[in-house]
Amino acid sequence: DDDHGDDDDDDDDHGRCEKDFQGAISEIDATLGTMVVRGIVVETDANTFFRGDHGETVSIDYFSVGNFVEVEGDPISEGMVLACKVKFEDGHEDECEAEFRGVVSNIDEASGTIVVGDVLLRIGSSTELLDHEKNPIALSFLAIGDVVEVKYCPRGGVPPLAERIKLEDGDDRHECEAEVEGRIEMIDLQLTALTVHGKYITATGATIRDEKNTPLEFSDLMEGDFVKVKGCLGPDSTIQAKQIILKDEDHEDCESKVRGTLTMIDLDTSTISVGIVQVQVNDQTKIEDDRTNQPLTLGDLQEGDVLKVKYCASGGIPIATKIEVKDSDDYDLDDDGEIEEHDILEMVHELSRRGVHIDLNGDNMTTSDDLILFSQRWKSRRN
Repeated sequence: DDDHGDDDDDDDDHGRCEKDFQGAISEIDATLGTMVVRGIVVETDANTFFRGDHGETVSIDYFSVGNFVEVEGDPISEGMVLACKVKFEDGHEDECEAEFRGVVSNIDEASGTIVVGDVLLRIGSSTELLDHEKNPIALSFLAIGDVVEVKYCPRGGVPPLAERIKLEDGDDRHECEAEVEGRIEMIDLQLTALTVHGKYITATGATIRDEKNTPLEFSDLMEGDFVKVKGCLGPDSTIQAKQIILKDEDHEDCESKVRGTLTMIDLDTSTISVGIVQVQVNDQTKIEDDRTNQPLTLGDLQEGDVLKVKYCASGGIPIATKIEVKDSDDYDLDDDGEIEEHDILEMVHELSRRGVHIDLNGDNMTTSDDLILFSQRWKSRRN
């Protein structure tokens, strides 16, 4: 076995493997000789080379959940490979510096989770929670509607563990970004104020309309109405509304999309994660295989599947309306049957806002690498 420890042998076994990918170990069973990396089941056998932190020969017992590894292997079935080599990688700290900004839409102190935009995040003992002056705060200090900057590790499992959440105020933001969506819980006509998702909102001077752009008066709103509020976050964490949109409750924002790899499936709770975006599946969710046009059930899905999910984003965990299993090289992002300029614009937009909703290379975020992959595919189709 010692003969396998030098670099020459390492290079030799590289050439006989068809598939090469990197990612964090999300599951491992040393007894069975299996692990899950980036949603792909990795089987090992007596011929698998295991390399440690310094390139030394090790066994599968060396590895644990969360380790970042490079896997070389041969596909044996859909979503499964037989590994030629599993190598520990330690030079990827920069990949744990992913960040995005968004509005807090749900907080669950009991479970230690928070939803920013539509991304569910875990809050752990190592998570830094900071106010806008970078002073430490408790989770209870945050409120729905707050604008925060999140740093996290995209390869740290799902839901991802937040490394840092920093509260932003008006001085930090280039524009008013406070936003909250939900049902009106309380309305005060005298004070021109309302409460949505527990967030107190003053609406003096706000523009109010319905989804058809029909102007409305504040007195047209009622408790129980579903509204989307945009405005500025005040120093007391209340929102000064600039715009209130009365939404048809049957028409909540159900056109949101995420495209990426299925990283988690829980049949007991009927939830899945695409990349780091977790969505709820219910009886109305349509599931199909886009490659065969065959209907599927939730139980038919497997980690590692490439999915496109449409969902309703109305605060909290999004609810999936449609789930499609896609070919890994299907880059038709706007569902018009063509790979064209509109798709690349959608990719550039997601990239510009440091998003997590379009992932082509399996790293659970939108990066320039995804844009390069898309551009190569686009050029090949045009040629």
